[in-house]
Amino acid sequence: MTNQPNIQPYPEFIYDNRQDYKNNYWKWRDMSNNEAKAENRLPYSEEQAKMVFQQQHGHNSNGESI
Repeated sequence: MTNQPNIQPYPEFIYDNRQDYKNNYWKWRDMSNNEAKAENRLPYSEEQAKMVFQQQHGHNSNGESI
């Protein structure tokens, strides 16, 4: 038996259609910030985060903005 740490993958963000676009953004942003912290890197700025989320999930916006 090895003495290696228990390494787990980061939880994957899954867009929740029951929630509005803005709530999904804040959930994604929180997960993104936690991932950045765990990887010892800077999180996205607010502007960058909105741009990345829009690129990945903008098709779900139904005209709603963040």
